[in-house]
Amino acid sequence: MELFFSSLAQSVGAIVGIFAAFIITKIISSQMEFRRKRIKVRKEINVSRSVRDRGLFINFKWFCEWQLEFQLRAVEEEMKEGKTLAPEEYYRDLSFPKFLPRDEVLTAIQHTIDANHRGEGMEPPSYGNKFVRSVTDEGQKIADLLVEALHQIRMSNSILSEVEDNPESSWLVTFSVIASLILFYVGLIYPLSFLPFEGNEIHLSITTFPSHLFSIKGLMLAVPSAIFSVIMIVFLWINLTLKYSNSDIEELFASTELGYYSRYFDQMLANEKEQAEWARAS
Repeated sequence: MELFFSSLAQSVGAIVGIFAAFIITKIISSQMEFRRKRIKVRKEINVSRSVRDRGLFINFKWFCEWQLEFQLRAVEEEMKEGKTLAPEEYYRDLSFPKFLPRDEVLTAIQHTIDANHRGEGMEPPSYGNKFVRSVTDEGQKIADLLVEALHQIRMSNSILSEVEDNPESSWLVTFSVIASLILFYVGLIYPLSFLPFEGNEIHLSITTFPSHLFSIKGLMLAVPSAIFSVIMIVFLWINLTLKYSNSDIEELFASTELGYYSRYFDQMLANEKEQAEWARAS
């Protein structure tokens, strides 16, 4: 019987050692990877904020107002040349601002068409080429911002796919810690508490536990048990805390949407959707 308990304790001890080695290696590796990705997440969030902030210094409203006027004059010129189209066709063919509601632009086009039919043309422009270039430059700033936003969306999607499920906080490690503790106590400490074996039989029951615990042998087993338990619990706690903050994940997810960088980009997407529906129906 003594040989059995001794062999059992040695075998289980080896298994627990393998589990512990796996847990320590995995946790250290996951912790390093978690720190690297967390820095990367916060860097991408800061870059996204920077792109969004640059949009605050672009005058979308001013650009749209003047770009609309330029294109309405182009409609008038085409009508003078005998080319009359539907408002939706002018919207498709000319460079109307994409950041105004499509219905609003179509209404302005229709008013220009109606005015032209009544013989009421637009007043001659009061601006020169320099002003036109300034509007064009503002439009280029918007185009540059859009390119940056689209690039940042791809970057945010890439890092989001790596972190949104908290892969460093592994269920396998949690299972291994719990299994190690159970094996340690049931297969190692409990059998060792009966060694050296005395008598012809042994009673394996919970009621024998206090008599073994409050003894020198129990103390010698309790100390390594406590140390091992604390170590395993610490590693379990570390594993459970390897999770990215909800606020970071939420903002990273928000930065994958074009509207995060400017509300005018949301309007552009809505216009493109409406125009595509019109194209399919026509």
